Amino acid sequence: MKSIHSSAGRYRSSSWEHVCAASDGIPADFARLLRDEVRPLQIAYQRLMCSYGGHPAGIECRMKKRESWAFALPDAAGAKSWRVQQFDQDGFIGHQCFDSLSEAVEEMLRMGYLVTDPGALDRIGCAP
Repeated sequence: MKSIHSSAGRYRSSSWEHVCAASDGIPADFARLLRDEVRPLQIAYQRLMCSYGGHPAGIECRMKKRESWAFALPDAAGAKSWRVQQFDQDGFIGHQCFDSLSEAVEEMLRMGYLVTDPGALDRIGCAP
């Protein structure tokens, strides 16, 4: 799924688009509950995508309560185009592959990597 970008500079996650589209045919209270559930992800997605012109590839984000980071980058090894690479102070700990940068960024945020921390990989890699 591709990120939807309006001329006003607003990026919408696929989760937000899905919930908003589904809201038309359901009771208003339930629609509000669904939007409230997805809103924090949408805010984080909008903030990250807008801060980097819709292309936050290579920008490290960390978890709030754990010394763990992740970033999205082109995937050279697999059939998918993009990957989310996770790492901590001991090195790389995993990755997941995606068809698009917007999918990768959305999943990275969904996993809890919400705090932008550019340069973290260099800092961790240089630490003794």
